[in-house]
Amino acid sequence: MAPVVSIITPHYERPELLRQTVASVWKQEFSDWELIIVDDGSSAATWKLIQELAGPKVIVVQREESSGGPSRCRNIGAAKASGEYVMFLDSDDLLARHCLEQRVRKALQQPDFDLWVFPVELFRERPGDLQQPWNQMSDASEVLERFLRSDGPWCVSSGLWRRSEFQRTGGFNPLVKYGDDADLHIRALLLGSRFLQCIGTPADVFIRRSDVARITNGCDEAMLKSRRVRLMEGQRALRALGASQQQQQIWQGQYFAEGEFLLFTQQEPSKELQEVKRRWEEDYPGFSVRRGLAWAYLWLAVLFKSRCYLAVRVMRRMLMVVLPESWFPSRRTQQERVSA
Repeated sequence: MAPVVSIITPHYERPELLRQTVASVWKQEFSDWELIIVDDGSSAATWKLIQELAGPKVIVVQREESSGGPSRCRNIGAAKASGEYVMFLDSDDLLARHCLEQRVRKALQQPDFDLWVFPVELFRERPGDLQQPWNQMSDASEVLERFLRSDGPWCVSSGLWRRSEFQRTGGFNPLVKYGDDADLHIRALLLGSRFLQCIGTPADVFIRRSDVARITNGCDEAMLKSRRVRLMEGQRALRALGASQQQQQIWQGQYFAEGEFLLFTQQEPSKELQEVKRRWEEDYPGFSVRRGLAWAYLWLAVLFKSRCYLAVRVMRRMLMVVLPESWFPSRRTQQERVSA
């Protein structure tokens, strides 16, 4: 008999953390699950270690395609899943004991949805030590805009998907290695996936945060290129799925945000800024006063940031008057979003 829930975990070269993740699955109060671990080309020694985790309810497979990444691994796992529902769990994160029981119960109580979303919490050494949510959820009408602004109210581990609905979205885009979960959720929302935010339920997944640098926070050439790919693929999805002009405008703010990211993280950002500018002009061709103002500010900021940082702050404040508010981080706190 097929399990009710399939849990899909991509993995690469961290077998000890993966063991902790698997242990948290075995401790679930709800027992009708399968766990599918998809290894992303770890070393032979690591692959041997994680094969030891395989069992009647734990399936361990290795990616065979030449190019990988967590998105491709998640898609491989979803293709092998047999549960009515699927959820995604990273290989360094942990499930609360009540996680599956809580999620399945809510799905059965509220069956008219495709995706049920639950609060998750950050931790450093042990679950509960930070008591900090990954992010706060807000009114359902704001969810798509928040994802378009890179302020997603939930992450990849927050959701329990109806497996057939996840398949309808096309799954994760393997070309998007930065912001891959937001990319999926934007497409799902544009496709009309019915979602329920289970606000007020206890956090049931714990997302690990440590002093170890995360790959997606890096600034090497490959990651900077991946960030530009995210912009391009997002624009393509918005166009293909009939996004409104307003939604396209909000998304263009991500090109500006990428420019500011480079401005304040790169010692010599000019080359990378030029690449983002080229990407923006190719994805949204034609003359744009807003884009011109944005790039005038960015190029001037490159000149002034080390000489007169106050001038950069003043220019940015002036820019906030003429560019869309959605291009800038929200001034409201997370709690204000929840209560709005």
